Amino acid sequence: MKIALLSFLAGLFFVGSLAVYTKEAIIKDYGKIFTAKVTAAGDQKKITKGIKKLPASHFLADMVNNNPRMIDYLVDNYTTLDTTKMNSLTGDPAALDKAYIASLQADSTFNKAFIEMAGHFLASKDSEIKGETFTKDTMSVDELATIAAKFFHADAVGADGNIKWKIGAGIDNMAQLQGTPHPIAEAFSYATILTNYNKSAGMKDDFMKGASQVQGEQKVVVGSISDTTLMAVRKGVNDFMANSAGLKQALQQEYETKKDVLNFVLSGSNANDADDKDIEPKENAAEGDTTKPADNKN
Repeated sequence: MKIALLSFLAGLFFVGSLAVYTKEAIIKDYGKIFTAKVTAAGDQKKITKGIKKLPASHFLADMVNNNPRMIDYLVDNYTTLDTTKMNSLTGDPAALDKAYIASLQADSTFNKAFIEMAGHFLASKDSEIKGETFTKDTMSVDELATIAAKFFHADAVGADGNIKWKIGAGIDNMAQLQGTPHPIAEAFSYATILTNYNKSAGMKDDFMKGASQVQGEQKVVVGSISDTTLMAVRKGVNDFMANSAGLKQALQQEYETKKDVLNFVLSGSNANDADDKDIEPKENAAEGDTTKPADNKN
């Protein structure tokens, strides 16, 4: 118990009443946040990555426990894991988990996104990460909806000749599909869609209407859908959903509950003016082929 306490305090400083954490302490705690386990999938072993629930006393507990979908998205889309090495360790679960954590800790792209998310969260708690500066950009709801619309994805043509859709989950190469990557905004959009798709009639109805309308415009014929037609349908539905009132409403509502972990201020929201300010260190001073989401995380 004493060793654990000293380890925690080693990454925490105080400037007056301000708690100041270090980036190194946050990365060191990845073992408390992330895990990789071996599960059975028929006769084969499958690696399942997960987010642990932090105890309420941990300084990142509210961020991690309330935003597992956002963090899952960053892990799935902004990490470079050595899958060959991971697969070679399925016979040793402890070694697998250790290698997975080490890989995350060494991943500069993932660390940048996760530490930025942590930095904004800690700033909302009157704390900060030593030596780090984080800025909140301003983003319009139209810009955010354009990012979110990419998660309504015409993925492929199935064996039955119909287009297979993916809504939110299971979409490969999302950063490339976005054109300009926005890791935290993408993670927020992903979580918003998975949380609200089956609860928001407006969003779901807009997608159904858009998919039907665009396929009609492209004269889609089941059984003879070319790659060119698939791409045209994908773009058409993305454009349609970027103007979805149901999607925009969900994004605005979720923003009010998650703005503390985001790196942007949504213009036209009820955000406090203080959210527009840069967060700077004080002187001397963190699939499925379906039209409905499959999991129940927040």
